[in-house]
Order: sequence, then structure tokens, then C-alpha cells
Amino acid sequence: MIVLGLDTTTTTGSVALLRDGVLCDKFTGDPLKTHGQRLPGDITNLLAAHELAVSDVDLYAVCSGPGSFTGLRVGLASIQGLALANRRQVVAVPTLEAIAYAGLWDRSGVGHPGLVASWMNAHRGEIFAALYRSPIPPNEDVPPSGAWWKPLIEIAAPTAATAELILDDWRRRLGSETQAVQVIGDAVETSRELLSQNFNKKSLFKIRMPPLAVIAAQIAVIAERKGHAISPHAVRPVYVRRPDAVLARQKSQQR
Repeated sequence: MIVLGLDTTTTTGSVALLRDGVLCDKFTGDPLKTHGQRLPGDITNLLAAHELAVSDVDLYAVCSGPGSFTGLRVGLASIQGLALANRRQVVAVPTLEAIAYAGLWDRSGVGHPGLVASWMNAHRGEIFAALYRSPIPPNEDVPPSGAWWKPLIEIAAPTAATAELILDDWRRRLGSETQAVQVIGDAVETSRELLSQNFNKKSLFKIRMPPLAVIAAQIAVIAERKGHAISPHAVRPVYVRRPDAVLARQKSQQR
């Protein structure tokens, strides 16, 4: 089975190609170009490099947000169009869940306590964040990426707010929680000091992670077997916060 994964929720974005569950290739986009400029070229170029056509893809995977409103819409529309034209199904993976799985599937994190926080740059001084408990039993090693998948246990739902407000909310939710937290995402670097003040010394703060298209494609392989693939028209974006145009209109009306 050939699976194509796409992420346009991050600035660079990525495309990944799996064959029978094994990663064949991945491509990270040029951050100087918009997703609209790069797609569908990035997809067709990756397939062509492996002598494949769009019609050869058996299943599509896409990160469904949150992220840039425009980038997200471009990515979802691209996947929906390709899947619809070729009568294929789609596995939509929420971006914050993909980030959390990137942390769980990192071999350096084996044995780490089970709280995983996704910490993504939302711009405008805000963070896209969610807090999960890993479904991995405390004494169970993490198998190689793509060989394992269980639903994350949501502790704090995806949100968009300042780092301070998010961490205040998480402290209330965790109460006397003493476990360390693995925080992963591209907003870690700018928040490292604040994160260190709020979590114990055994916590891990990670900026680097594999391209999210790879994670989405790996999840899709297993999700499809479990019957979680859907028709392209059923894919829905996860915005978390309202689009800039809506917020600007509301501010204008308030004035």
C-alpha cells in the first residue's frame, strides 16, 4: 500500500511517501515560498522521483490543524481534490496530536514519564497547545515509529493563548501532579525559561521533530486498518482559534 502524507500547518510543511508501512522518502518545503506556491508541485515531484503517479497512491494522510489558516486550507483542499479525483480515502491527523506522537516515537524518549505537551508557535504572541497523557504503560518501551498506535489521553484540549495563560490552566488541571512532562514543538525555544519554571527538573523540552507529514502517514497506515479512514468530503479542519479575517471584522464592528 502506498500512502502519501502532507503537512501544511507548519511554515516549511512537508510531504512523505510510505510503501507498505516503510518510509520511502520525505520532503520539507521551502519556507520562503507559500504552500499555495509549492502545491501540488511538491506532491507530484515526490511521486515522480519514485516513478509513481497520483493514481498510484492508495491512501492519503493530512495534518488537519491548527496552523496558518491559509496554509491549512491549501493543504486540505489539495488532499481532498486528489483523493476525490482518484476515489481514495483520507486519514486526517490533528496537528497537535501529530506533534505529541513525534515525541512518543522518538527513541530518546523511551521510558519517559507519560505527560506529553504539544507546544506550537501560533504567532501573534500565542501558542497552539494541548496536553496529553501517553497511553504507553510505564514499563513498556516505545516500538519503532509506525509500528504502534494508541489514542492519546487528552488532559487539556487544544487551545490558542499566551504561554502564561496556558500554563496557569495546566497547573490547575494537574493539581499535585509530580510527573515530568515532555514538551515538544517549534515554540519551545522562545518559552524554555517559562516552561522550566512550571515543570519539574526531569521534564524534557524538544524543538526538533521529524516532518509532520511522516508522522501523519505512519498513523494513517494503522488508522486505516482500524477503519478510521474517511471519504475526502468528510475531512474537517481543526482551527482552534478563529481566522484573522473574522477577528479583524469583529474588531472593526466593535469600533
